[in-house]
Amino acid sequence: MNGWHWQDDALWNSCAADARRRADIWENDSAKHHEALTALAAKQPLADTAATLQQSLAHAAELAAVSQRLVVVGTGGASLGAQAFCALA
Repeated sequence: MNGWHWQDDALWNSCAADARRRADIWENDSAKHHEALTALAAKQPLADTAATLQQSLAHAAELAAVSQRLVVVGTGGASLGAQAFCALA
């Protein structure tokens, strides 16, 4: 099998049969989905790492100048950005 697959069939007991059917379809087509996502990602512009870091450092300095405590909330995939920003502290 190529790509991801559901590894614990016991968890499917609480899912509707239609959800399992749709997951099976996704799994069977996972190579096609992976290729499509890879092509889409390749079209995205890349950030200039040095410029982005300098910009982030400037924002961190501005926030540090006006606050003693900062709460950064990240949800889902967005948490990597929050983690990176907190690492600048």
